[in-house]
Amino acid sequence: MLTESVLIGLLMTIPTWAGLENSIVLDQAQDVQHVSKIQETKAAAKEESTGPTKTSNSLGIKVTAESALVVDRDSKQVLFSKNPDDVRAMASITKVMTAIVALESAKDLEATVTIDPELTRLEGGKIKLLSGEEITLYDLICGALIASGNDAASAVGKYVGGGDMDVFVEMMNTKAKEIGMNHTQFRNPSGLDEDGQITSTRDLAIMFDYALKNEKFREIIGMRHAEAHALNVDKIHYFNNTNKLLRDTYSYMKGGKTGFTDNAGFCLISVSGHSAQDEIITVVLGSDLSGNQFQDSKALIEWTYDNFEWK
Repeated sequence: MLTESVLIGLLMTIPTWAGLENSIVLDQAQDVQHVSKIQETKAAAKEESTGPTKTSNSLGIKVTAESALVVDRDSKQVLFSKNPDDVRAMASITKVMTAIVALESAKDLEATVTIDPELTRLEGGKIKLLSGEEITLYDLICGALIASGNDAASAVGKYVGGGDMDVFVEMMNTKAKEIGMNHTQFRNPSGLDEDGQITSTRDLAIMFDYALKNEKFREIIGMRHAEAHALNVDKIHYFNNTNKLLRDTYSYMKGGKTGFTDNAGFCLISVSGHSAQDEIITVVLGSDLSGNQFQDSKALIEWTYDNFEWK
C-alpha cells in the first residue's frame, strides 16, 4: 500500500490540465506563426516583379543611335540594349539632373530669381531670358525641361548653388553617385559640350527612373506647351516641348527630355506605356540625323510592346 508521501510524489510528476492546456496553446501559436511566415514569404514573392515576358524570337531592331537602352521600370529588366555602358556626351539630357537637384533642394519653387547678364549670352537653345529679369524658380525649371533652355538651366544652377555654379555642379555629381550613376560626370547644368561631361545610357536610365518618382518632375515633362511670366517687366516666355513624340500626341509617350550637341549627336530619353504597370524607359544617344532620335525611340517602343507581354 502506497504511503501518503509516495502518493503525493507520484501526483507531482503528472502534468496538470492547466499545464497541458498551456502547452497546446503554445504549440498552436507556433503553428500559426509558422503558417503566417510562409504566407508572408509567398506574398512577398508574388509582389516581387519578374518583369514582362518575351512573346517572340525577335532579337531586336536596328537603330541609328550609337547607344540605346530599353528598361522595364517596375522590374528594372533590360529589354533591349546597344552599347549600354559606352561613355558618351549627354547633351541637354543633363537638365534632368539639374531639375532633380533643384526640386530636392528645399528651395521655394515660387522664389524669385534675378537673371545675371552673362546667362543671356549662352549659346544653344534658350528661352530668351532678359538681363535683370525676375522670374520664379519653377518657371525656370519648366524652361529648362520643356524648352531645353540653356539660359534657364544655368539660372537654376546658379540660384540653387547660392550664386556659385561650381557648388551646384558638385550637388549634381553627389546626387549621381548617390543613386548609382557609376559612369557619369557633370561639368555644367545645361549639357553644353565640356571636357569630362560624360555618361552612359544605363546611367541615364537610372537617373530618369529616379526622377520619375517626383510627381512635379513628371508633371513638367508631360507638358506640351507652357509659358513663363517675368515678374518685373512686361515679358512672357512662350515655349513648346522639344519632344516631338509628345507634341504629336504619340499614344505611348508620357514625357521625356531631348538633347543635341556636336559631341553627343541627337538624343532622347523618355517614359512610355499604357499604364503604370507597363512603363518603360527608352534612351537613345548619338542618333545620326535630326529627327532620328524620335524615329529610333518610336521604333524601340513599338518593338518592345510588340514583343513583350505584361501580366
